[in-house]
Amino acid sequence: MNIIPQNLEKRERDLYLFLSLASAAFLVAGILLLLYPPVPEGTIRTIFIKGNRLFSQEELQQIGGLKQGDALDGDKLKDALQKIRAHPYIIDVDATFDGDSLVLELDEAKCLAILETSQGIFDIGAGPSILSREFPRCRGVPLLRTDVPTDLSLSQPRLLGFFRFWGFIEKYYPELVGRISEVRVTRSGGLTLYSRDPGVRIELPESPGPVGATRLYATVGFLDDHNISRGLVDLRGSDALVLPGK
Repeated sequence: MNIIPQNLEKRERDLYLFLSLASAAFLVAGILLLLYPPVPEGTIRTIFIKGNRLFSQEELQQIGGLKQGDALDGDKLKDALQKIRAHPYIIDVDATFDGDSLVLELDEAKCLAILETSQGIFDIGAGPSILSREFPRCRGVPLLRTDVPTDLSLSQPRLLGFFRFWGFIEKYYPELVGRISEVRVTRSGGLTLYSRDPGVRIELPESPGPVGATRLYATVGFLDDHNISRGLVDLRGSDALVLPGK
């Protein structure tokens, strides 16, 4: 579509085109300023952290090289955010600074389990993926123990079966996550779950899937309703076998 009137002289047409492009550039610049306002220069008087479950405020400040009393501008803040985003447990971080108060809002990686193998203990995040090969930081997730040989590629079928199963649990039955403290995956197949309050052992088939998750949820509800805090529950067959303990 031709936006330039045809009855204009060449010089007028060039001027018209220049003014049109300049207006469009100023409009785009205005929109960008609204979306990404410049960071004012100032001195950090206070630091607020939001969304942090795995990190203390002191740890985050150390990772980003930020502390109260530091001078801060747009370049320094950008550098600090890059350092924070580089941490394997952090997906993203947003920041606002008004020249006085700095607010950091974190999007941390989601912990799925803590994997214990002959090669060490590792935090496992959604994916599944290894978040860290150092001391585990994840809390409130089950400890997964296995005697299945693994090269830590997490490609073993039995491990993948558990991670898919547990991912379904976290999405649809999150209240169960805090009820299970340990899961064992063995060479013979199947899963053995231990309740966080010692006393109940639950046997599940290999790669139980959504059906197994639903049965586990119903079983835990049954145990609560009947005040059963000790014993064995076998869900490997078509029927649930409950053997209360003393």
